[in-house]
Amino acid sequence: MSPVDRRLVERSLDALDDVFYVSDADARLVHWNQRLNDLMRMDDDELRGMCPEEFFRPENTERVRAAVAEAFETGETLAEAHGWTVELEEGELGGARFVFDTRPV
Repeated sequence: MSPVDRRLVERSLDALDDVFYVSDADARLVHWNQRLNDLMRMDDDELRGMCPEEFFRPENTERVRAAVAEAFETGETLAEAHGWTVELEEGELGGARFVFDTRPV
């Protein structure tokens, strides 16, 4: 992919209102859109290498792990889990419901 095409794809993904990310075979983040940075108030260095399960509440960890495993095994999955988000007051974590739709590329 040319640098111009790559930048077009990045800008298009950053325009999404939803979180979009790509993880490697070990389920570690390798690419994501700006929405994830904004939602978690984390920079790229903090996000790089994280697992998706780290964005969800502990009681949802197994559900997220199972969804990721199913996506790698079957090619797609759909699950619902409550995750951590940063609210208006600095440093306070709130919860949000996420629909976890995963397809390996």
